[in-house]
Amino acid sequence: MIKHLTRISVALAAVVLSLLPLATISGQSSPTRPQTIIGEVTDTICAPSKSHSGIMAKMPNMGHDASSCAKECAKIGAKYVLLDNQTGRVYQLDDQARIAQFAGQRVKVTGTLTANGIKVENVNVIG
Repeated sequence: MIKHLTRISVALAAVVLSLLPLATISGQSSPTRPQTIIGEVTDTICAPSKSHSGIMAKMPNMGHDASSCAKECAKIGAKYVLLDNQTGRVYQLDDQARIAQFAGQRVKVTGTLTANGIKVENVNVIG
C-alpha cells in the first residue's frame, strides 16, 4: 500500500508541477505594487482539481478535511499554493514555512506578484 501510495503521489506531483507554469499572473495592474488576493491555501497536488475531496477519496490517509489533506500532501513533497476560487488561478507562495499554518483555510494574502507567484507580505484568515 505504501509503495502504491508513493507511486501515485510522485505521478500526481509530476503532473501538477508540469502544469504550474500555466498558472499565469497576467491581467494584474502592477507587478511591483503589493496586491491582495483572496483564496484557499491548498497544495500543488490538489490545486489542479480545485478540491481535496478527490485525493481524500482515493487515499483516505491523506486526511479528513482541506487542512489535513493539504498538510499531508506537503509531507509527501507538494508545495503550498494559493487558489483564487473566483478566477481559478493558482499562485505559488514564496514563504512555505509561514504559509503552512494556513493550510486548507480561506485567506487574504497581500504581497507582490512575481513571475513565480506571490512574494508574501501578509496573510489573514477570512471568516
